[in-house]
Amino acid sequence: MRSWLLLGLVTLGPIQANAHDVDGRMAELARWIESDPANGAALLERARLLRLEGDPAAAYVDADRAVTLTHGASDTRAERGLCLERLGHDGRALPDLDKALDAMPADPDLREARARIRARQGRLVEALSDLDAALASRADPDLFLQRSRLIARTQGPIAAARSLREAHQKTGAFVLAEEADRLEAESVGGARDAVARHPSDPEALLGLGRALLKTGRSTEARAAFAKALEAADERCRARETALCQLVRAKVLAEMGRREKALEAGRVVLESSPGWAEAESFVRQMEQGRMR
Repeated sequence: MRSWLLLGLVTLGPIQANAHDVDGRMAELARWIESDPANGAALLERARLLRLEGDPAAAYVDADRAVTLTHGASDTRAERGLCLERLGHDGRALPDLDKALDAMPADPDLREARARIRARQGRLVEALSDLDAALASRADPDLFLQRSRLIARTQGPIAAARSLREAHQKTGAFVLAEEADRLEAESVGGARDAVARHPSDPEALLGLGRALLKTGRSTEARAAFAKALEAADERCRARETALCQLVRAKVLAEMGRREKALEAGRVVLESSPGWAEAESFVRQMEQGRMR
């Protein structure tokens, strides 16, 4: 261990004992830094306190000095990266966070900060991976909420709500159940709005049925699917098109009538060979029948 760090740990002993007194701790740190401007441990500690107290700009100044004094030690780069992320300097923060995570891969604060950056960059799968790693170390409700927002962007609100239900069972945090309720209501509400705008559209009714089913409202879902089938039959009678027939097949599948759905899907493929969506539907039905 470097001599400067040994000195810092020795001198910071009394400060750690008064950790509950932030003002007193900051005053003592200021005295140590004034008497020994090269005390990297004191600078690092003050940077952390300043960041947690909501002053990342001042924290960055101390953290940057600590990085220089320690020749880029992992803990000082971690603090500088956290400050830079808080200040919105994502491009400068990432190298520090990456380097620090090489040495401290399980640190939840570093994982959370990098996840936020990756999410802002559109790297959603990588951001989810970081949040999962953070949650493995700290089951924080706020981390679960951040994770659900990423799932909503990649898999939709119902999948996000499902993840929150699971998190609520693990943590008991009521805020997670409330957010799950909101996402489910939003999903069903959007589907109902689509039906209100197009009450005879079988696709809109199919979407409503799926949203209801995914939120556990099976009776309402069955009613929506029945209306969707009636609407699809009516539309197909008026205008026999491959699209109409495929929607009808999808409704039959949701109603559990898989053989009829598969038969209808194959008819669509006969009239429209090479249609990727129809091929995918038939393939899924065939695989489901074989399981």
